[in-house]
Amino acid sequence: MNKKIINYLQLLLTVILAVFIIFKAGDFLERVDWQVIASNWPIIIISGLIFLCGYILLAWHWLAVCRIVDNKTNPRQWLAFFASQPYKYLPTSIFTFSSRANFANKFGMSLKHSSEAQVIENINLIGSALAMGGILLLLSTYPWYGLAATLLAAMFCALVWQKRSIKVPKLNLTIDLRDWLKTVAIVSLGWLIIGLGFFVIVMGLEGRFVPVLAIAASNLATGTGILAVFAPGGIGIRELVFHYLSFASGTILIWRLVTFTVDIVVGAWAGWTISRRR
Repeated sequence: MNKKIINYLQLLLTVILAVFIIFKAGDFLERVDWQVIASNWPIIIISGLIFLCGYILLAWHWLAVCRIVDNKTNPRQWLAFFASQPYKYLPTSIFTFSSRANFANKFGMSLKHSSEAQVIENINLIGSALAMGGILLLLSTYPWYGLAATLLAAMFCALVWQKRSIKVPKLNLTIDLRDWLKTVAIVSLGWLIIGLGFFVIVMGLEGRFVPVLAIAASNLATGTGILAVFAPGGIGIRELVFHYLSFASGTILIWRLVTFTVDIVVGAWAGWTISRRR
């Protein structure tokens, strides 16, 4: 009975999501300059493919985090990451959390384990995005400060590697810190690749060769957007960070369109794939 209720709730959330996207996407799509897209479609497609590569690493990161809390995690658990992503466009990230738990459960993961994994995942996602973004921003503006921050980050990783493990009493969970650092490396590489996708858009539309600044902006905007739990998909927050770092509004809108399209298309595919499991 509980599973039926969960499935009905998931169906209801999916309907609400579809309605939300239809109504909200209309206003957003009206602001996009389609002539620019038509003139630069090869660059936009390339940036989308690069973004997808980074996205795949974020899904792999979810699987790796799940294995920290449950070493018997189904190897297809990465599909739960993709399937839950469209739900982040609902008014609060609580919907992403609940939909992830539901999809994770379909691969045999308990609510307790998926909740623990999501806590670790979000710490990794936000922490690595803001840390990498901050370091790269310093390197592009104040190189010596950026170098010092890089050395501090390396020292922190070395200390964590030596400690080996940590116990979380309230959760009765022992985390292998070396395995945790590996997940941080995976998600950091994912953010780096996603930032490269944004750089390709910037270079193609604005003619600016600023790879370090573009990757820094992408990381800071995404990390801040995740923190804004009541901003659907970080909309408004991410764009504000990009604008503050002097990227053109047209570029920002097209990048949002790219990421939104990948979220919905890949999320729908993953959800359909999971629904076909017997």
